[in-house]
Amino acid sequence: MGSASAKNGSKAIFNSEGENLFGWVGGGCAERFIGEESKEAIKEKKPRIVLADLDDEIFGLGVACGGKMRLFIDPIIPAVKVTLPPAPKFQNEIGRLAGHYGWTTETDHSLPIVETIEELLIKMNESIARLRNRELKSLRLIKNVPATFINETKIYSKEVTIVGRTRITEAMARHFILLGYSVRVIGPDVKKENYPSSVQCHCLEDSFANIDFRHDEIVIVASHTAQDPMIVKKALDSKASYVGMIGSLKRSVEVLTYLGDMNQMVNYPLYLPAGLDIDAQNPDEIALSIVGEILSLRTKE
Repeated sequence: MGSASAKNGSKAIFNSEGENLFGWVGGGCAERFIGEESKEAIKEKKPRIVLADLDDEIFGLGVACGGKMRLFIDPIIPAVKVTLPPAPKFQNEIGRLAGHYGWTTETDHSLPIVETIEELLIKMNESIARLRNRELKSLRLIKNVPATFINETKIYSKEVTIVGRTRITEAMARHFILLGYSVRVIGPDVKKENYPSSVQCHCLEDSFANIDFRHDEIVIVASHTAQDPMIVKKALDSKASYVGMIGSLKRSVEVLTYLGDMNQMVNYPLYLPAGLDIDAQNPDEIALSIVGEILSLRTKE
């Protein structure tokens, strides 16, 4: 904007010390400002949008060079290195999963050998939570959702219904198929080619009103529509053994309001938001956290 020397779409690479290694986004005061912002973005490991005001000497950058620039700073962070116990039976699975998560892995041979895929996924949740200083509690317990939930949920079924069509539903289907579960995905525009071949895909025209859930099955709602409260209620009415919904605290409160008496929540196997707190940062990590929550409940049999 104005007389800023960089043009729309200009790009540059800065290192963790704020030094410009390549490219051009304006010199002098602008470059110093962008370097400092880049250092902070790299420390936080989060992208940011900033405004460089080159007009205002007092509230801007301190030098009236002229013009304004809005910049998107996107830190490129090395893959997370996650330490896992030895799992000689599952090296191929570890490679594929780590690729989806964006991890590199190393093996701690002082730990007991993992013998089952269920144990491997539990250990993956534990490892990434430890790395990120998380307590591995259910999200519904740490999000201050205004309800008292059931204390004991026991899951025996290996039938899963996933509602919705997103990259998260695709990731969840892959995880549950790896565990040997029977999986169906229901939602508008569900594309069979995006899921493992054994997944049952049901494409809806426009409404979720005709969904039928099965007694005792696992239901995960990831549709992100205004119909979510109705879908959750139908799943609870069907006596599903686990009903989880992916969504924000605000969306969770909307569902609770729709369900009515908060005191009745204690009778529902309701998990919203669904998943464990591992600070999940992509669809596959979200899927891992939900699978981890469900597996933790299966251990109570």
